[in-house]
Amino acid sequence: MAIYNTEALLKTMPKVADYRFNKESRELEEVEVEVPTFVDADGILHVSMETEVVVGDYYGEFTGGYPFIIEPLELWAKNQGLIWEWVHPGAIALFE
Repeated sequence: MAIYNTEALLKTMPKVADYRFNKESRELEEVEVEVPTFVDADGILHVSMETEVVVGDYYGEFTGGYPFIIEPLELWAKNQGLIWEWVHPGAIALFE
């Protein structure tokens, strides 16, 4: 069971930078997008690493070989007094 108010936390989740192709200008444009989240049966907040929005990578094959979670998510969790933990290579979960 989650020790935090999941609904309240979701409202404060930061948006993250991503890139989209603009067909008119034929260039990549930086846009802010929602973090791909889901909540499990116990009310624990998870972030999916298996979408087109890159917010982390367990294997780190493109970032030096180490797992990483983007800084805005790390700082957000820290400000809530919580931490991210890898559940499996495809998701992280928020814990005390």
